[in-house]
Amino acid sequence: MVDDGNGACIIHPRVLDQMRLNDKIVPRCITLTGFNNAIERTSVEITLPVLTGGITLKTTFHIMDQAAIYNAIVGRPWIHLMRAVLSSLYQVIKFPTLWGIFSIHGEQRTSRECYCIAMDSMTTQQNKDKEKEA
Repeated sequence: MVDDGNGACIIHPRVLDQMRLNDKIVPRCITLTGFNNAIERTSVEITLPVLTGGITLKTTFHIMDQAAIYNAIVGRPWIHLMRAVLSSLYQVIKFPTLWGIFSIHGEQRTSRECYCIAMDSMTTQQNKDKEKEA
């Protein structure tokens, strides 16, 4: 997910587990304010190469172990370094490359399907947690 209102790039630890990159994690404490004005603290981060449109950019992600429907969120640091322009209306990201302007188009149907799967998964997990408590 790309979020131009987000001042940090965030990744979920399960992604790093799946990629077997836990040895690349470095300690760094920062405080982030969430979308709901909740304060979240992170204690570790990782720098990963992000390949987009033929451009590889080393991007620092803060690792947050929160319920999320996304694997990672790239925020303003990545957007600015890519010199990207976002349009939420047209669901497109455009940025310059050596070969011209590159466009990434969002897929609304896929986004909705992922959201539904994530919500079902979170509901199932919450029900399991309630059963354990009972």
